[in-house]
Amino acid sequence: MTIKVNAYRNVLMEYEPASIGTRILATFFDYVLFLVWALLTWGLPALIVDYWFPVWYYVIVLALPMVLYDFVCEVFFEGQSLGKYAVGIRVINVDG
Repeated sequence: MTIKVNAYRNVLMEYEPASIGTRILATFFDYVLFLVWALLTWGLPALIVDYWFPVWYYVIVLALPMVLYDFVCEVFFEGQSLGKYAVGIRVINVDG
């Protein structure tokens, strides 16, 4: 199945959409990235220092990057997350 997009100056472009398995794999890579981030910012300092950080540390350093990840990828990488980049999924606009 291909998707036909009428791009700039009426150029017809055809794309093969990514399969559901490829999309799941890309999401899995993104979640692995979140896990590595959590281990580096929460698990590793807790093991080394044996100290519980204040709540603002967990909110700002641990959770905020995970919450803003999709927004940052949408704005700066034109919708392509690191997981999509790793498996080779291209993100296109409706106009090609």
